[in-house]
Amino acid sequence: MFITAGFIFTSCQNSDSEKKEFNISEVQAYIERMNKNYNERFKVNEVKITGQKYTKDAAIFPPNDNKIIGIPAITYYYYNEGKNLDLKVEFERVKVTGDQEMVVEEGEYILRGKLDQLLDKGKYLVLWKKENDSWKMWREIWNSSEPAEIEEDPKTTE
Repeated sequence: MFITAGFIFTSCQNSDSEKKEFNISEVQAYIERMNKNYNERFKVNEVKITGQKYTKDAAIFPPNDNKIIGIPAITYYYYNEGKNLDLKVEFERVKVTGDQEMVVEEGEYILRGKLDQLLDKGKYLVLWKKENDSWKMWREIWNSSEPAEIEEDPKTTE
């Protein structure tokens, strides 16, 4: 009986130690693969595909706009009724930090149009969370590094 109890105790300890340890390099490689497929979100109006990339309670924070919450709204924003089909985003990831609960991706982006013209360049942060054993985007925010266009006040130009 003591031998059986000792075996069960040892087996439980082994299964805990066999759990996969958090490895930031693996998460970083996963994020790099996801970023290579980032442009898909402009080309499809498919909630299922967006759901593979974002958590159920995801939110994005686009510049000069309201917070957008939920996979259907995020899908609609990126697809933009097909108007964004020719957009292409290039990423330069600067840093990935975090732990088994949450990872922060920090980077810079370049946004190009149909004729490969520069539309914008800026910086971004993405908070990644595990959902159903897969890392997904939970919060995403970005803003331009380009100078803001300032509209002249007609009162001051007279």
